[in-house]
Amino acid sequence: MGSEARRRGLAVLVLVGTFVAGGATGAGVMASFGRHHGPPHGPRGKHLPPPLEELGLDDSQRMQAEAIFEKYRAPFEAVFQESQPKLRALREQLDAEVLPLLTEAQRARFEELKKSRPVRPPLPPR
Repeated sequence: MGSEARRRGLAVLVLVGTFVAGGATGAGVMASFGRHHGPPHGPRGKHLPPPLEELGLDDSQRMQAEAIFEKYRAPFEAVFQESQPKLRALREQLDAEVLPLLTEAQRARFEELKKSRPVRPPLPPR
């Protein structure tokens, strides 16, 4: 494999890695704090992560689990808010290093893909 092909292969891997990392981060945050659609669950209408929702918790277990999740909500949100600018800066640095490896057509497609990245709104306060 020539050096040009190796560079392009590396560029593709980096691009895929960037999108996967962004998706995984967003999915993790949404799984922990995301808004659920549909009717409220439980006696007080609060949601728990899907694994706990599927366990058939009784009212006492649900209330205790909800209290535990509420206890950790603010620290999780603080870490998330703190990490977003750092992750954004790293993504921009990575993009800046990868762009010179791409052909003009690949750069144009890359910019299109960047625009289609989902924008994650800040988490609502509870």
